[in-house]
Amino acid sequence: MDWKEAVQQAVQLRHWFHQYPELTWEEEQTAEKIRSCLDDWGIEWRSCATLGTVAILGINRPGDHIALRADMDALPIAEQGGLNAPATAANSGRTALWSLLIFSRSGSALRSVSKPLPHV
Repeated sequence: MDWKEAVQQAVQLRHWFHQYPELTWEEEQTAEKIRSCLDDWGIEWRSCATLGTVAILGINRPGDHIALRADMDALPIAEQGGLNAPATAANSGRTALWSLLIFSRSGSALRSVSKPLPHV
């Protein structure tokens, strides 16, 4: 996937997460969307605490490893519109979080790394 495609996909995901925000312990659609994206990107994953998802990248490789974490629940506040909010949301009065989008794109980017990251 080239940079332009990655940006387009990130924008589509941002719109989806903002259109379907789910509160804590209600993130069923969000978990399914994340898992579907990981499958599409060829990233192994397992469920954790029912709705959580743990993605696994290069776990059998020698050397240091990193962990990324993101919240996937929405906040119970209404969006005010503008560039970051779609025209309508399935769950009004809720706002999606940006950390999920950043995390989802990070997983895809890390998947494309073919050699170990340098030790810092």
